[in-house]
Amino acid sequence: MSEKGRILIADDEETFRFSTADLLRSKGYHCDCVVATEEAIDALARDRYDLLIADLLMPGNPRLELIHTLQSAGGTLPIILVTAYPTLESALEAVRLPVIAYLVKPFEFEDLLAEVERGIRWSRLSRAVDSTQDRLDHWKSELAGVEGVLRSDSPDAQARSLEAFLSVTLRNIAGGLADLERIAHAVSGRPVAPDACHLLNCPRHARLVAALAEAVAVLERTKSSFRSRELGSLRRSLEIILNEERGQSA
Repeated sequence: MSEKGRILIADDEETFRFSTADLLRSKGYHCDCVVATEEAIDALARDRYDLLIADLLMPGNPRLELIHTLQSAGGTLPIILVTAYPTLESALEAVRLPVIAYLVKPFEFEDLLAEVERGIRWSRLSRAVDSTQDRLDHWKSELAGVEGVLRSDSPDAQARSLEAFLSVTLRNIAGGLADLERIAHAVSGRPVAPDACHLLNCPRHARLVAALAEAVAVLERTKSSFRSRELGSLRRSLEIILNEERGQSA
């Protein structure tokens, strides 16, 4: 079974901690358990999780110190608070913090499961959006570098800038498709299949990269002429790949 998400359970009540972890594992989730706030902070710093389930009154957390610590560190990890001793004060405080659910013990496992599924989707969508933003920022920086090459006095500046632009653009097309895949899986709640053919390691993609590299080399060799046998060969190579791609999508 593919792992549906990574969950940290922070609760000093042994029966709840182990029974909840076992039930979530039976649904395909990876679960780790800790019993105090400091242990939770260490675990979150050491590993990446999609969701935190935390007891309101576990050691070191009388005033929601764990959630405040995570918030001050700039984290966006979704949190489910659970407690056997609900208070109006803690409920109001939870509303002001990144808490997606406030559940009072004892509760039905199906109620917790519904909140877990919602939290995992939110976590993965947030992570996919952050990844896209980081990639776009990097793309902007790379394009600035291409522009710098184009404005230089080097005699081969145009050819070098064209090669760099094609390389940067191709990587971002691949990255954009990967982003779409991550967002689609986040919204649907389906884990990414471990044997999926991702664009970055797909054989057809490797051939496309090779063809574009050939295009850059041919343009360099024939930049003084618009007619050559090499350009005809390049056109046929690209047409073959294009036809294969159309056949795959038909």
